[in-house]
Amino acid sequence: MAEVVLATATVVAVAAIAAALPAVLRAPPDRAARTRLTPTLVILTGGAVISFAAYLAFTSRCGHRCERGAGTGFAGLHDWWRTRHSWQWNAQLVIAAAALATGALAFALAAYGSRFTRFPLSIARLLLAAWAIVCFAMPAVYELLTA
Repeated sequence: MAEVVLATATVVAVAAIAAALPAVLRAPPDRAARTRLTPTLVILTGGAVISFAAYLAFTSRCGHRCERGAGTGFAGLHDWWRTRHSWQWNAQLVIAAAALATGALAFALAAYGSRFTRFPLSIARLLLAAWAIVCFAMPAVYELLTA
């Protein structure tokens, strides 16, 4: 399922960038256009890099066999980052893909100067923060508490 979500997010991102391209190319070369696009471009680029890293982690750990549980803890949360076939690898890829899609939507809205840009940009930021918490903070806290 995570691979389908990533493929859909990639198609959405490419379509959003293609839709934004005419507005970006005809934008006046003033600072306002660049200032408007910079936060969304940073989030879009970060979302693409994180999605790629999440996909690499997903495929190297379990591929399509990630539907099974992980450890013995609550909801399989017991050291899932050491387990090859856990549902959390699916979850982290879905979170990264959703961040990519919402970041691309924010970029397209910013390219056209929409006042609705902040909402998808904020959602993308929250998703990227959630991805970092799931992939780095939870394992670090667990390791520190059980060491």
